[in-house]
Amino acid sequence: MSEVLVSGCSYTQDTAWPSTLFPESDIINLGRSGAGNRYISDSITKTIDPKNPPGFVFALFSGVNRSEAIVPANPTVSEFAKVYKYYGTLGESIYFFSGGDKYNQLITSAYDRIKDTSPWPVIRSCDEFLTLPQHIKQECLDSGIVHFNDWDINQFVHSALMVNYFKNETFLQQQTYRSVIDCQTFLEKHNIPYMFSFFYNPFDTAYANQFGCLDKKHKLHNQVNWDKFIKVYPFETGIEYNLLSDDEVHLRKEGQVVWANQILKRVNKERYINDSPFVWKYFKRNKTKNSV
Repeated sequence: MSEVLVSGCSYTQDTAWPSTLFPESDIINLGRSGAGNRYISDSITKTIDPKNPPGFVFALFSGVNRSEAIVPANPTVSEFAKVYKYYGTLGESIYFFSGGDKYNQLITSAYDRIKDTSPWPVIRSCDEFLTLPQHIKQECLDSGIVHFNDWDINQFVHSALMVNYFKNETFLQQQTYRSVIDCQTFLEKHNIPYMFSFFYNPFDTAYANQFGCLDKKHKLHNQVNWDKFIKVYPFETGIEYNLLSDDEVHLRKEGQVVWANQILKRVNKERYINDSPFVWKYFKRNKTKNSV
């Protein structure tokens, strides 16, 4: 029975699709609710022992607009993590997740409080905040849009982690691209077969406000091996077949199974096809050894 490692956010943790895709495998599920793409990448590269790798890896990457703070897992930080809702632990580090799409609601409500009766434009997301005239953005920052004393700990950490987003509009895109590239480089270096996907189409600008988007013109885009990505997305599957849960973001269990069955053939092809890069490298390596 081969071992399969999967990672992702809440679209992966405690879901039915891994067992549907890999019914005869031992599955290690590293998914964490709220996880960003840095955590997803690191959970794979920091968990795998190259001397004893899994038979296959599947990563379902999360929203582009999520970020993480990585801090040492000392006693003080560990106690803080128990109060905070969205985090994951890898080795000696704790990753605090920004919440990403949840932050849109926080920033717009904070903006409305600062805006009050001022004739400022209406915004619905972090991305729309970034399009505001510079003097309005600066007034919001000076007024403490990312710091309100009456916010709870989850809101405060979300705010702190999103500061880079206000200062650099491409920061989160770069983080996602870099995370994907790092994970691919590790897996390909160690000849570990894998497939990736996102829980939604990250290039569809219709999702910019909700989940964030990637720009194909970004300098890192062509460094990603997109042939390893499945372009059938669970979120879109849920919309198409009316299988989203009441929160209108996550798939119901039957939706997870439907999505997994849609991509099953493609995943199995990558796992078992004889001319796959992994198998070719394996035979090439062993042929060389036998010929010595």
